[in-house]
Amino acid sequence: MEVDLNRLHWALEVLNLPPFVSINEIHQRYLKLVKKYHSDVNQKDSKIVQINEAYDLLKNYAKNYRFSFDESEFQKQFPKREHANRFKF
Repeated sequence: MEVDLNRLHWALEVLNLPPFVSINEIHQRYLKLVKKYHSDVNQKDSKIVQINEAYDLLKNYAKNYRFSFDESEFQKQFPKREHANRFKF
């Protein structure tokens, strides 16, 4: 999967996430920001569009990255199980 790292870093900035993040953390931050910037609450439409785009980009990248390795490869890269669900952007 060919991904522009600048776009990934932009998405992390939009969602205010650190470079080392789990899929669950991405999802939780997305839900928090969607509630804050939803058009019924806040009329800043461009912000919610950026949030949605950033979430989709990170979610798809994490999903594709996760399934590009088999379980044994993850165990080699991440000997501790809790690290197997985290991604470095």
